[in-house]
Amino acid sequence: MKVLILGNIGAGKTTIINSLQSHLSWESISIDDFRRRFGNGNVLGENEARIQFIQSIKPGVNQLIEITGYG
Repeated sequence: MKVLILGNIGAGKTTIINSLQSHLSWESISIDDFRRRFGNGNVLGENEARIQFIQSIKPGVNQLIEITGYG
């Protein structure tokens, strides 16, 4: 199962993810983490962050997925 948390910057997405994780033992992924790791402010970096993020969504794994803006 996947739970998608979508919202604007500062809307409380991370707070919701942290609360859910205190009750569930699910993996969580955030596009922001991938943008920090792979993005470098240019189009190529943002595209790499997006590709890596999408590849981290695994079939058959319970995941909390946090998305804001899509690069």
